[in-house]
Amino acid sequence: MSDRKFHKDKFKHLDALRKLELNIGRAYCRRIYGDDDGFFHAFVKEILDQKEREQRHATSPVNPKSELFFPFESPDMYFLYGDTIVGIEHFQFDSYKSSKGKGSAGIRDEFMTGKEIEEKYKELRQQGKRETVQLSRRLSTPMSYDDYRANLVNGFNSHYERISEYKSNLRAAAPQTQEVKICFYIEDATPLGNYYASKNERLPLEPLFVKEFAEALMNANELDYVIYSLKDHNYLTQLYFFHNTAGNRASPTEFYDDGLDFVAYDFVKHTSIFSCADDR
Repeated sequence: MSDRKFHKDKFKHLDALRKLELNIGRAYCRRIYGDDDGFFHAFVKEILDQKEREQRHATSPVNPKSELFFPFESPDMYFLYGDTIVGIEHFQFDSYKSSKGKGSAGIRDEFMTGKEIEEKYKELRQQGKRETVQLSRRLSTPMSYDDYRANLVNGFNSHYERISEYKSNLRAAAPQTQEVKICFYIEDATPLGNYYASKNERLPLEPLFVKEFAEALMNANELDYVIYSLKDHNYLTQLYFFHNTAGNRASPTEFYDDGLDFVAYDFVKHTSIFSCADDR
């Protein structure tokens, strides 16, 4: 493998890799829609084996690293699978209004909460106070199925437009590999997940049953795999693996309609701040 220099957002890629490792390791449920070539089995096995290696060497000064997973730049990481290199591009979406240049209104709302916490901590330090303060802030940014759908599809399309660039970068990094494939890791980042009501039940929204997303997949012949994560009705992480073959793309036949009973909600974020008087 040739080394590829990271740009200024190096840690974004490390974080994406670590987040994927954590989500697979702690996933309450993993569902696979097709694994014709065995990729997902090998992928999950390496993640779980790496977690076991880390636990086994927890007290060692040298933490064993995976020899198959590597952080990267465009795409965010890659996985070595036999003679194949699989590039993995990670992106997030949510169900809040998003605007060009400003991004998600929900993320901006959370950012303001973080700023408020930071300012309160600075105030306590300046006053030399040693105390614990509880902060609560209601996050009530409007959310909707229309925004969920638009953010999912727009995020997918904007990354798919760069798929030739991802493949070119991977070929340059690993010229000895015989095949280059691409996987999208799509994360629903809405804090408590997205749901719809059906027969007195609250069910999680699944991207595969969004018609516009399924149509985008149908035309995505250069994309080999999709992994997406979401929260179930108990707010536990679920992971879905989709092998993007012609047969699998044709499998969903029923989709959410525009009259979907989307469950919108507010939530309150609680934070504890501890300031030590001599922490200045």
